[in-house]
Amino acid sequence: LFDEPDASVLRYYDGCNLCTRKLKGEIKINSKEVTSVRQYMHENPDTGEKTPGVMIETAGRTWELLCERTAEARLWAAVLCERTKRKPRAGNVLLGQEENAIRARQGSLLKMGAEHTAIAERSSVTTALAERAPQESTRL
Repeated sequence: LFDEPDASVLRYYDGCNLCTRKLKGEIKINSKEVTSVRQYMHENPDTGEKTPGVMIETAGRTWELLCERTAEARLWAAVLCERTKRKPRAGNVLLGQEENAIRARQGSLLKMGAEHTAIAERSSVTTALAERAPQESTRL
């Protein structure tokens, strides 16, 4: 998996030997090309053996990447899903920032309101204690 400026590219090769293998093709991994990525279990039709894998669906083709372990397939699926997420547009980012600022202000106002309520409760308790204090001193 290679990250290039316009998209990530998953290259696949004919053969496993690093010295003798030949590039067979590439899959562009971006939100325009890839329609879905999911983890699945591939079943060999001849033997019935199940192998963990990742299925990548594009407009013109479905790719199956087989892995040795389920955890490896899960990791590949997560990485490829992250690369295919749609990026928010600048307007959406600005709107999100404004919403966060409004929420922060509301939160601070709520916090201030709670502090004022607590201060008011404390002052009413203090007032009640002050009113009782002279009565208690006269009882002694």
